[in-house]
Amino acid sequence: MYCLSRKFRSNWLGATALAGSLGISIFSLTAIQPVMAQSIYLSGGGGGGGSLTGNGGYGAGALISAEKPDIRGHGGQGSGENGGAGGAGGADDASNSDKIAGKNTLTDDQKNALDGFNVGDIASGKEFNGNNGGLGANVEANIEKDISIENIILEAGDGGNPALLPEDQSGTVGAGGTGGYVHLRGSNKKITVTKSISITSGKAGGNDPNKNNAGGIEFLAGSVIVGGEDVSINLTRQDGEFKFETKQLDASNGNLTLNLDNTQSRPSNSNTGVTFGNVTIGMGRKVTITGNGEYSISSLTIGKRVTDPDSENISSSDFINPAKFSIENDLTLGPNSNLIFYLPENVQNGDSLLRMTGNGKVAINNAAVVLKLAGADLRRLSPGDQIRLIEGDVVGISKTTEASVSNGAKNWNFDISTERENLVASLKGNKAPENNGEGTDQGNNAGNNNGDNNKPDLIGKDDGKGNIYTDNHGAVTINRAKANAYFQSNAAALNALNYGADQIASIDDYVLPMDVKKFGETVEGVAFLQGSGFRQKVETGSHIKNDGYHLMGGAGIRYHEDQGNLLATVFVEHGDGDYDTYHQSIHGKGDFSYTGAGLYAKQTWDNGWFIDGSGRGGRVKRDFKSGDIVNGRFDDKSSNYYGFHIGGGKELEISPDNKLTLNGRLLWTRIEDFSTVTKADEHLGFDSANSVRTHLGARVDHKVTQEAKLYAGAAWEQELDGEIEGKLDSYRVDKPDFSGASAVFEVGGKYEQNQGMQGWVANAGVKGVAGKRDEISGKVGIGYRW
Repeated sequence: MYCLSRKFRSNWLGATALAGSLGISIFSLTAIQPVMAQSIYLSGGGGGGGSLTGNGGYGAGALISAEKPDIRGHGGQGSGENGGAGGAGGADDASNSDKIAGKNTLTDDQKNALDGFNVGDIASGKEFNGNNGGLGANVEANIEKDISIENIILEAGDGGNPALLPEDQSGTVGAGGTGGYVHLRGSNKKITVTKSISITSGKAGGNDPNKNNAGGIEFLAGSVIVGGEDVSINLTRQDGEFKFETKQLDASNGNLTLNLDNTQSRPSNSNTGVTFGNVTIGMGRKVTITGNGEYSISSLTIGKRVTDPDSENISSSDFINPAKFSIENDLTLGPNSNLIFYLPENVQNGDSLLRMTGNGKVAINNAAVVLKLAGADLRRLSPGDQIRLIEGDVVGISKTTEASVSNGAKNWNFDISTERENLVASLKGNKAPENNGEGTDQGNNAGNNNGDNNKPDLIGKDDGKGNIYTDNHGAVTINRAKANAYFQSNAAALNALNYGADQIASIDDYVLPMDVKKFGETVEGVAFLQGSGFRQKVETGSHIKNDGYHLMGGAGIRYHEDQGNLLATVFVEHGDGDYDTYHQSIHGKGDFSYTGAGLYAKQTWDNGWFIDGSGRGGRVKRDFKSGDIVNGRFDDKSSNYYGFHIGGGKELEISPDNKLTLNGRLLWTRIEDFSTVTKADEHLGFDSANSVRTHLGARVDHKVTQEAKLYAGAAWEQELDGEIEGKLDSYRVDKPDFSGASAVFEVGGKYEQNQGMQGWVANAGVKGVAGKRDEISGKVGIGYRW
């Protein structure tokens, strides 16, 4: 946190009188979706007066009311000779000022309208203690959820006056009581104010050196939001302690006047003072600070993120209406300060984001400058164009000399400097003619490339920092890591399809589980259903993780020949799951699904040789999002997929109960090209992608009973292709590549109800893969022969 110390002059009495004339007594406090609330007023009790010969006065009780009373009550005056007067406080009726009881005059309707505002028990003042005056009561209230309110008025109680010996003003016999404190706490809550906040600490009773303690103020909020067109915050520190703390003061949607009277700034290690946290001023809005008070903030933000320009009536052809900041004395930023600027889509050369309108200067003193994008693009800027981040009255330089704005994988790169009392951001390139901001001239960039005729063409090349040049100045670049993350989504989808291809290649496990024929029949019918689940991690230069399932079912025939069998089936398939991508520091995620159909056939011969093959096609869908990329997402996008496999091998009997199968396969899967547009308005073009794999393996089947077998197998798999290519805004980006070798291991069991006869068959197993692809999966399937 850093401090901004300011001192101002104001007429608080005049402001108070004006507040009364404007009817500040009416308040409204509501929940996030506001119901019109009645008003609220919190006052600490006044301290009782001291006495020389009699009893001290009673301390007044705290007051919670729907409106500020015309005349503040006060603690009781001490009895006896020269009894001191009680301090002003919570009593709401002067005729009852000697009463100790606290009061809450809110009606049931008013309490219901103040949903989220918990005032708890109302405290009473304390009785006198001999000659000393009684203590004024404290009032405590908690804000338990986000609220909206018209006005907030907090007034701490005044201390009671002491009784003084007439002949010796320094000899105090009866001390006045301390004024009551006011505590309003909502540390993590949002308070939206539509009219005003007025907060005053108490006055001490008596005069130096015989002053008695005044009541103090504590106001805590997560955010104070300007919810009206013009809102004022009036903070007055008298003799009592004063603490005002909010993490954010947001004037994005309204104008704000801060009247600060005698306040102190609050350093990070202090428990008193005024801090506003992150102060935000919206474009076209004004914040004015008056008075002699001091305060601290953590950052200053100009503008805000615009998620839907159409809903806020923002046109790219509109001219910028700068935010305005009026101060009378110099504002000094510390080295840990942040200046944050949201650049609107329609910003152009010569525009100003913040215009200083008072007499004070801004000393930026090595503060940090952060640039952010309000919309989706900066299409009206050209290399060399300048933006006045702060117009006028800037002294010193920031510690930020370069800054970038990112949206999606694109960066707009600026130089930051102080020029002629302006804080300026210049898009990299030759300086453009200055736009004075008063006309429609957008600056003429013609001739910006003068002197560059002999400069080598940098467009499409790497800048040495992991970015791709889109111009010869580095004004706009594409971040390779972020761009690569988009295309990892296609690698995830392709590997999920590869898993489905492996399941299709093993259809014979369900419909041909044993090496027998059905005697007396030439043709028999077969049907099957299979479900499986998997978890993958695939190296792609970085890596992706897939979790999903695959379902398929089909039917066909087995044709019995003299020296073999021919199986032919049709099937449908569906896969679904989610994925995570990891590339450098970029984490993305998304969902995939696909649905298709195909054919499978296998020819076996009695001498143990066999060949098999399949063909498939369908539609695959994927989406993508990343919290590490601003607006880095695209929604469901579909494309066609195709695939086939061809394989063969030989079964060898190594004993009556054991059989060895040697096999080899070639598997090909293709995803067709497609294009999409990200939420950052980037155009992504995905090239068609292929996977070509070889699979060489062996499996041993062991007969346990006449109906059941166990099996175990191992294989070596090589991905020969596996590159995912594409373009972002016509620029070729880094391609994920999952080509490489993996080892495959599987174990499982087979069951046949009636060997070679009509009946059920089944298969269940688990598989593990290690290498370029790490995978664990399990499957279970059933078939029926008739």
